[in-house]
Formats: sequence, C-alpha cells, structure tokens
Amino acid sequence: MAKRRSPGQKRKLLIRVSMIVLAVVGLAAAYYIKGPEQVAAIQLVKQHNSAQATVASLEETEEEYRNLKGRKKTRTVYSLSYTYDVNGTRYEHDQSIGYGEYNALEGHETLEVWYAEGKPDSAKPQLIIENLAREDGLERALFDVAPKLIPALLVLNFILSLLFGREPKGKLPEGFYTENSWLDVEDDRLIVLDGSHVLSLSFDKKQRSKVQEIYQRGGLNGNFLEEILAKVETKRTLVDLNTVSKVTSEHYDDVIRLTYNDGGKDQTLSLEFLSATVKAHALQRIARALPATLNMNVEKLTRLQAARVALVVAVVSAGVAYYFLDHIWVVGLLGLLSLYALKVGVARLIDPTITTTFSGDAVASKLVVNG
Repeated sequence: MAKRRSPGQKRKLLIRVSMIVLAVVGLAAAYYIKGPEQVAAIQLVKQHNSAQATVASLEETEEEYRNLKGRKKTRTVYSLSYTYDVNGTRYEHDQSIGYGEYNALEGHETLEVWYAEGKPDSAKPQLIIENLAREDGLERALFDVAPKLIPALLVLNFILSLLFGREPKGKLPEGFYTENSWLDVEDDRLIVLDGSHVLSLSFDKKQRSKVQEIYQRGGLNGNFLEEILAKVETKRTLVDLNTVSKVTSEHYDDVIRLTYNDGGKDQTLSLEFLSATVKAHALQRIARALPATLNMNVEKLTRLQAARVALVVAVVSAGVAYYFLDHIWVVGLLGLLSLYALKVGVARLIDPTITTTFSGDAVASKLVVNG
C-alpha cells in the first residue's frame, strides 16, 4: 500500500522541488552564461589599444564590515592605483584587485593597461582583463553564485512553507484520521479516543514516516496503536475525560486545550491535530465523551477584536525592522514576523475568531460542535 501524503505534505514537496529546480537553473545559467564584464574582457583581449602605466600605490588594508547577524568583522582588501598618459592626457585610476593579482603585481613599478578604441579613460591592467576573460564557468557557479543563491533559496523555502505549506481547511485528509484517531505529521502527534479516555502520543520527527506507514496500513491485525507502541519510542499522556474540568477550542486553530485533574492537581494538555478541520472532527467526538456536568459556550469576536493583536504586531515589527536597517539578520527576522502577523491579521478580519468552551459554568447546553 502506497503511503498517502497530506495536502500540506504535497505543498511542501512542491515547494522543495521548485527550490531545487531554481537552484539547478541558476547554477547552470551561471556556468554557461558569461556576464557582460566577462564578454567585454574577452573582446578586449582580441582587440585593444595599450599603454604603459605607472603604479602609484599597491595597498593591503583591513576593512570593517557587518555580517548577516549584524556583528562587526574585518577582512583584508587589496587595491591598486595607477596613472598613464594617452595622447598627452594623463589618467588616474583606482582598482580593487584580488589576492592573486596583488601578489603578481607586488614589486612592479609599471604595468601594461588595455583599453578599447576611443576609450582611453577606461583602461584597465592587462592582468585583470586576462584573468576576467579566462574565468571558469564552474568556478563562477560554485564560488560566486552558489554561496549567494543557495542560502537565498533556503530562506525562500522556509518562508513559502510557513505561509503556504500548512494544511488547508475544509477537507479531511484521507489516511490521517479514523472515527476515533487522528494523526498529525506536522507536529508529530497521534491522538486516540478510547471510550472515556483520550491518549496523546508524541514521537520524534525522524519516526514520522514509520508512524505514518503503520497508521495508514492499519497495523498488525488491524491494531495500528499496538504496533506503533511496540516499534516507535513515544511520549504518552492518558487522560480520563471524566476528570476534565475545561475544554477550549478556537475555530481556526488546530489545537484542543484540556484542563483535567491528576492526583488532586489540575493539569493542562494541548491536543494537536493536522488542521483545524481535523480538530473539529475530533472535537465533535471528544465532546460526546465529556462529563454531563460540563456545558458548552460559544463566544464570537468582532473582526477588529479578532485581528487587532496580529495587526499591531505586524506594524510594530515593521517599524522596529526599519530602525535596524543596517542589521540584515534582524531585519529579515522582523520582516518575516511582520509578514506572518499580517497574514494572520487579514485572516481574522475575514474570518473572526469563534471560541468554543466546555466548562462547569452555567451557560448554554451542549449543541452540535463544529469548531
């Protein structure tokens, strides 16, 4: 039996494949396509005018800069200053060079410079032009493009997965629920309702594929729970629903929060599900097993009440990010937070929060639960 993927798993797989394709296309383009500077250098090697230049200075200095985390670092930079005369006109240039070019020019008082016909003011050292013209495509792809492209695609993959890789609402994903059990492959949880008891299992994400395969296959002799407990290390919490004093669920969230009594002390437990739709399916069944002394209350917030916190977080995060413009890493994190908060705020404006609570307070009687 082939393992079924949830809609969220399919989305994340599509995003990952897209990032891999973009990486391959980007590196291939860097390998095969020569940049305009290299094309110009190749043309200049074939046809050029030359002049003899005097080395004014050849310097090695330490430069201070900030890395992606905003921390100050130092690096060695090399520069060349040279002067030359063409048709009685003197030209002066400053040129950034690499370590190899610095070593090659060290100790030289003169050097040859090349320029295109009619453009003596743009003359560059012969050594630099030849090095640029000979630049290897593989070297360019691996050392110039890859260090920038791959981290950018990893960040893009994270952002797209966060914004669009979550499980969609409105449809129960086949292979991830039964009448009394629910598998969450995002948070690595398995919830099982057994009469008046609910069992919450958590497992390591490395075991996700194994748990998913056993659950969807149905386990040995149709008992998936027994096989999972035998083959996978799990953390288990068993709650007697007769000891539950409060249940809370927000319609858009994929979590049910329980307050129950254990040994005379109140404990809390969050039951996590694959999506809000799966959570609603579970809540209907858990509600039927709750003590008759618990009553259901439904609270509906206005659009502004539901969205204001997220919108405030979005605005404040964007403002703080603007203040730290010189710190790329901080700006990236705050920008991501602002974007996510804005997404949540817009969602709550469109679909305001509805909170369902079961408690001992004297409120409305139990109704059909769908959130």
